[in-house]
Amino acid sequence: MRSPPKRQREAAMDRTPDALFEIVWTPIQPSSAARPRCDRALILAGDEALAKALAWAGERAGIGVSVMNWEAADLDDEAVLDAKLRTQAFDEVWLVVGQPVFSGRALAPEQLDDLLRRGPGTLAACARCLVGLASETRSTPRLRVVSSGACAAGQPELDLAGALQAPAWGLARAISAEHPELDLGLIDLDPRLDPDRAAASFVGAARVFDDDRELALRGSQRLAPRLVPTPARAGRIAFDPEAAYLVVGGLGRLGREISRGLVERGARRLVMVGVRVLAGQDRELDFITELELAGATVELARVDVRDRAALAALRREREAAGRPPIRGVVHAAMGDDAGRLVTLEPRNIGDAMAIEVAGSWNLHAVFGQLDPFMSCTSVASLVPGLAQGRGCQAAGHAFAHAFASALRGRGSEAVAIAFGPWHDSPQLHPLPRRCIHAGFGVVDRTLAAQAIDTAITAAHAQLVCAPIDRGRLGGGAARSASQAPLAGVVLGLLDDSPPPLPGPLISFATGHGRPLFLLHPANGEPGCYAALVDRLATVRPLIGLRSPALSAPHDCPAQLTQIAADARHVLRSVQPEGPLDLLGWGFGGALAFEMTRQELHHRREVGLLAMIHTHAPTPKPAQDQLELLAAFLADLGQLDPGDRRNEVARAELAHAPPQARLDLLFNLARATKLVPPTLEPERFAARVELFVAHARALAAWRPGTLDASVHYFGPNTPAATLDHAQGWLPRVSELVAHRVPGGYYAVTHDRGAAAIAEVMLGLL
Repeated sequence: MRSPPKRQREAAMDRTPDALFEIVWTPIQPSSAARPRCDRALILAGDEALAKALAWAGERAGIGVSVMNWEAADLDDEAVLDAKLRTQAFDEVWLVVGQPVFSGRALAPEQLDDLLRRGPGTLAACARCLVGLASETRSTPRLRVVSSGACAAGQPELDLAGALQAPAWGLARAISAEHPELDLGLIDLDPRLDPDRAAASFVGAARVFDDDRELALRGSQRLAPRLVPTPARAGRIAFDPEAAYLVVGGLGRLGREISRGLVERGARRLVMVGVRVLAGQDRELDFITELELAGATVELARVDVRDRAALAALRREREAAGRPPIRGVVHAAMGDDAGRLVTLEPRNIGDAMAIEVAGSWNLHAVFGQLDPFMSCTSVASLVPGLAQGRGCQAAGHAFAHAFASALRGRGSEAVAIAFGPWHDSPQLHPLPRRCIHAGFGVVDRTLAAQAIDTAITAAHAQLVCAPIDRGRLGGGAARSASQAPLAGVVLGLLDDSPPPLPGPLISFATGHGRPLFLLHPANGEPGCYAALVDRLATVRPLIGLRSPALSAPHDCPAQLTQIAADARHVLRSVQPEGPLDLLGWGFGGALAFEMTRQELHHRREVGLLAMIHTHAPTPKPAQDQLELLAAFLADLGQLDPGDRRNEVARAELAHAPPQARLDLLFNLARATKLVPPTLEPERFAARVELFVAHARALAAWRPGTLDASVHYFGPNTPAATLDHAQGWLPRVSELVAHRVPGGYYAVTHDRGAAAIAEVMLGLL
């Protein structure tokens, strides 16, 4: 769909061809790729009828099918799934999302929780198992999430049963972003078909993916989501001044902007609900005064929308007091979700997305048809490349969009608007930075108002409100935004994808310019930088270096100089020319120092050398087994040296015979949940062996001197910063010390990572 000429757009003062987009499911060509071989498939049966049909269709196609259902085991139990995946070799896992059976709004809270366990809960547990297999370089099955009617494709609206399958799609987008090593695809079957015919279409045609990782099968067509520009409505809508409008999250940044828009359009009675609405903060009081001066009456109620009984009590109280009934609702509250897949608890996953899922459902259940029923979401939740670290929020927002479509089908003026980053978003917050870097512009009050007017009056159940930089969307081919697939919009914003990185390297974030390399600490994994990556993800390409010895720790060189030489070889394979930019924490800082020394010795350049809490090595006796095992356990638990739990664990290890200490260490780690319950003792022993090898290499290392500038991040105490920095000061020509709040593990936490990022953004 072409945009109107620039002159015509300017004459109409219409910004929306570049800023408002409808989500349209568009037919695409069948994949030209060869169908992957599939001899065995595991079906995780969230929905029994569809799972049985898939098993029958698979067997007729010559696929050996194994079915796990909820009657036999809890499918959101990671240990159960891991045992199944490790004992049998599967080519694919077909995760069938659970579907509810109900009438009207009669879905109890416990039923809703059960549905989320059968969808997102099972997906989280399964994905974690597959990530574990991939990290061990084992053959990893392809994962296919199968729903029926979760997408408004081929029909104008969804039903409510379809909407309740949508959270699994949102979570899958985040998992795809966090773990690109997984072959994960989403397939929505035609809900108008009986299970046998729908299953046959999946087995026969749907399991092959090209660039689109989200597909809907409707008849003989394969549909994929696209962003299509939509014109703005001329003029404003008008709200009933005699009715009341309930606003959830109305005192937050987004909620304040939406509330202003309601009052400007005639609403005179606002009911603001939330768990913190009566906090009495000056900013909130000033905003309420602003609305009252504009002619509105503001009613505050401390009500948690996740609590259906509390909402029902609010309705009864207002009716008893003779107050105007609630005519419409705006849900502008968003869950505070910064968790990645590794931190999710599958069995309690419903709690993490309750503000969006349970909250929206309860509003519908208590108040009935509402006009409008408006949900505010984030564009990042719809885009796999932007959803990393926000799995539960992405799941909740996917539900909000599907729910709006379902309510439209029931006659409600329901809409979900996915907003881009707001103009006053904090600069260091990772989410708006990622959105802006991806090509989305900022949203201001005027544009948001246009989106509301358009969404409510133009029958768009789902709308995206975010200016798009078409030049960056198109890349080299200069494609229009309407041609860029929503499921792969981030890739469309950039140039062609870079070639795969060598095995030890992990791409944390794409970007322009030379990369910043994040070097692994003593445990060999660069995942410790996740919080920092979120804050630096829009500056440069961010590439993590894993230890090549993770799969074979006995091959780890004994000398840090050799470890550094091997690392230089890997880094120079992706950046042959130009200065290297290196950042390392702990052991990684020493590795960065030695790599810099070697680069300079070979007349190469290093643009940036940054070290985080890396103690300068001093001559000392070799550490014994007890000290090293205690240090490993402390590292697992992220316990600073002064933590009393270190001494308790060390005492337990000291009382055990040396030959039994490794088993005791494993049991301590399992008992305190420092390792996954599915981790095998052999893999645990390999982790310990690598940590010990790195610790001994560091202890034996004698750093030389550098004619270079070093940025050193140390604890936020003057004495500690000075002590640590002075250890390096004689070895470098210039040392710049920066204080970081928190202890040794500050880089893994939001506060410490934010402090480091603030400095690094200036350096990069």
